[in-house]
Amino acid sequence: MNKFVLLSSVLPPVIFQSRIDAGDIINPSHQLYVSRWIQSLAKQTPIQIICLPPSTTSKAVRWHPELIHRENQQVYVQFAHPNQRYLKALWLSWATHRYLKNLLKIKTDLIYLFVDGNSGLAAHFAKRYRHHPRIRTIGIFTDSPEQLTGVSKQKAKQWRKLHRHHFAYIGITETLLQLFNPQQKPQLVIPGIVEPAIGAKQNPRPYLFFSGALYNRYGIEALLKGFLQLNHPNLDLLIAGFGPEASMIEQLSQQHRHIKYLGLLSPLQVRKYQAGAYVNVNPRPLDAQLDAVAIPSKVLDYIASGAPTLTTRHPFFESYFPQSLQWIEDASEDGIRVSLKRFLSLDYSLVQTQAMKAKTIAIEQFGIENTGQRLWRWINSLK
Repeated sequence: MNKFVLLSSVLPPVIFQSRIDAGDIINPSHQLYVSRWIQSLAKQTPIQIICLPPSTTSKAVRWHPELIHRENQQVYVQFAHPNQRYLKALWLSWATHRYLKNLLKIKTDLIYLFVDGNSGLAAHFAKRYRHHPRIRTIGIFTDSPEQLTGVSKQKAKQWRKLHRHHFAYIGITETLLQLFNPQQKPQLVIPGIVEPAIGAKQNPRPYLFFSGALYNRYGIEALLKGFLQLNHPNLDLLIAGFGPEASMIEQLSQQHRHIKYLGLLSPLQVRKYQAGAYVNVNPRPLDAQLDAVAIPSKVLDYIASGAPTLTTRHPFFESYFPQSLQWIEDASEDGIRVSLKRFLSLDYSLVQTQAMKAKTIAIEQFGIENTGQRLWRWINSLK
């Protein structure tokens, strides 16, 4: 019988939310993708997750105790470790290798060791097992290192090289996988994984909703200016997320009562806001180089909510949802204003019908259940 283990920076959902509430900034889109990936595989087989979490920002926290979190066929294990970068790496390295050594003593056929491509610790720990006869390492990739904030070209090159030894690869686009898998070993593209909202957020007035990283390069400033130019007093703009533009958004919300900054919300809260929106908006400007290696995960979540989606174009969404999304053709502030004005003039009942068709496609193609079945077939096909 095979064993399935994931080395990852992903946290159990309860722990993730407690870290967010404590003020830690953790990439929610990566957390969501990997945690849904775990749920997908757990539909087919038990999986153990060794958590390699980022250090907390609180200096008062000097030690993280051992934690075990069980949910259905998922078992999250976080080993006790100090809240200090280099000591943490040494401590977790010793505990992880001891854990895997004990697993190898059990009579199993193979250990499939999945490796989080966003975790440097996971990559270094897994490298030890690249030639082990009973371990197959499989990398999981959601981001190009060149696109991550603060990563130099030299470090990105080293990051890619660190992952060249895997037995197989999983990632969100073909182009992204080419960066890590030039040898063309077995690979599987999973563009995104969605789960439907449970309930919808109620608001006194109809609202546009944006959730995601708050960077100008993703169009947040253009969205704000375009919305203000629209001058629609009966429509709110609600924004959730984190990033360097958060303080600017807070200031605008104090000047304009129909702009509301919600901060970094839990995934469940975000899905409720998405489901209750008059329209969910993605203003990220077109970028052919970025679009080849990245798919805006929030847009797939927008679509799965069943509420209308207004987004800039992206080859992935144009391929799967050509007739059921509303498009922003120009991501400038004037272009967004024009797109919003055009959207508000449409027959909303027709737009809602199109949105529900898009939701059906998203759940059928990228839902947790179907993704788990596809993932399981692929794993069983590996030789």
